[in-house]
Amino acid sequence: MKRCLTLILCLCLIGRTSAQDTLQLAPPLLRYPSAFFAGSTTVAMEFAMPGAVIRYTTNGETPDAQDPIYQKPLKIRGKSTLIKARSFAEGYLPSESVEVLLLKKGIAPERIHCTPPVAPYTALGARSLNDTLGGMMDFEKNTWLGFNQDSVVIDIYLKKEIIPNMLLLNVLQKEGSWIFLPEKIQLDAWNEDLQRFMPMAQRVFVPGLEPSADRCLPVLLSNIPKRKTRHLRLRIYPLRSMPQWHPGKGRAAWFFTDEVLIYP
Repeated sequence: MKRCLTLILCLCLIGRTSAQDTLQLAPPLLRYPSAFFAGSTTVAMEFAMPGAVIRYTTNGETPDAQDPIYQKPLKIRGKSTLIKARSFAEGYLPSESVEVLLLKKGIAPERIHCTPPVAPYTALGARSLNDTLGGMMDFEKNTWLGFNQDSVVIDIYLKKEIIPNMLLLNVLQKEGSWIFLPEKIQLDAWNEDLQRFMPMAQRVFVPGLEPSADRCLPVLLSNIPKRKTRHLRLRIYPLRSMPQWHPGKGRAAWFFTDEVLIYP
């Protein structure tokens, strides 16, 4: 039993110390089925050190000693909920903050078509873009679609005409694995009267001068002109040349996505 408690303590501490050699706790573990959900979802938190507690927030602030203590899994229903959590214990520095952004599914499209992803990162093809699965950092899980083409097209066909207010595309940034944010994402809407696509919104990205932390990034396209449509088109342009600091400098990067959400 004593050896077991010693092992737990080792797993719950990280090697950083302060000037007074105070150990810092490791972050808690957040467990949730997916970052996306339809009706509601739950988030559980784990930290197996005797005497320690987990404090959390849902307002975007970093948890401190005055924030609620985790007692049981949190039930989430809101459209967008950012949960942050830290480990606390007397005599130790609080852990770094861990977080997850949970997103409620918007309008269910009639169907989605997309440029064929590249094996082995094919998941369920275009169906993976609206199945409320994913939002995990591990790109080898069968939820991500991977692309290394010059451009990627995602066509979203709606069940009826709507005026879209926002569109969210979840993308992966894992530069050590050659997965970068794209150069640009363009959103267009089909105009039935003019029989052509009309520009709606776009986002442009510039690679950093040094490596960025690994992350899932929900890219939000908002301030969309109020136009009715049944057909939205996303055109994504992956990074054509990785920056000079990267081992693959000058070569094309990969683009990964796992979910697209439309909100009226």
